[in-house]
Amino acid sequence: MAGKGLKTLAIDTATRYSSVALVNGDKVAGENLLCGQKNHSEKLLSLVDELFKNTQVSPESIDLIAVSSGPGSFTGLRVGISTAQGLAFSLGKDLTGVSTLEVLASQVCCMYQGFICPMIDARKQQVYTCLYKCAEKGQLEKVIGETVVGPEKWFLDLPAPVLFLGDGVCSYRKIIKTTMKKNCTILPFYFGIPRASTLAHIAMKRYLKNRRNELEQIAPMYIRPPDAEMKTNIRKGSFNPVV
Repeated sequence: MAGKGLKTLAIDTATRYSSVALVNGDKVAGENLLCGQKNHSEKLLSLVDELFKNTQVSPESIDLIAVSSGPGSFTGLRVGISTAQGLAFSLGKDLTGVSTLEVLASQVCCMYQGFICPMIDARKQQVYTCLYKCAEKGQLEKVIGETVVGPEKWFLDLPAPVLFLGDGVCSYRKIIKTTMKKNCTILPFYFGIPRASTLAHIAMKRYLKNRRNELEQIAPMYIRPPDAEMKTNIRKGSFNPVV
């Protein structure tokens, strides 16, 4: 299986956008994007079917399936991962997961050298975030791992200058500017939409390096417990909120 001809189907439903893409080596054969979390379960398979039809690629001919593993919407992650697992199992293909935050940071790494902070709105006055640094050769290095945190505390602990992107930035733009002052660059919202084509390229490179199949091991990266679990823990007195 040569890397140049590796066909990868990628699925991203971690945010309110559903994105699917088919990448053949270093070329994007096709990509579909739909906004609306309610459409994840209703429209995802239709988006995948439409993608295969428009690209005239048969599902059996793909080599790898990639899926966003989070953090992000609990429901969206479950839908995306279960769909990817079902397709990988039925087609007999390998599956690999990629962090949603890594996808976002990778989309701007080539245009910026320095610290990159992708942010996804986690609601409850928190964000899913981490910190990357883009090196001179365009290599993305993780400086601070994925976490869920209150934005005010997070901004105070960051080095500077920082490039911000993601829907969490839209929610906390004023706080970023007040805290970081001139030590930040905030990208427009469209830079913060996770693209399945980016996900596919990351997954393909990772898979070609270690040939690891995550079909049975992959699980959503929730970071924060789902709401139902949080309510149960609160009743038991064992929940400590992240601040």
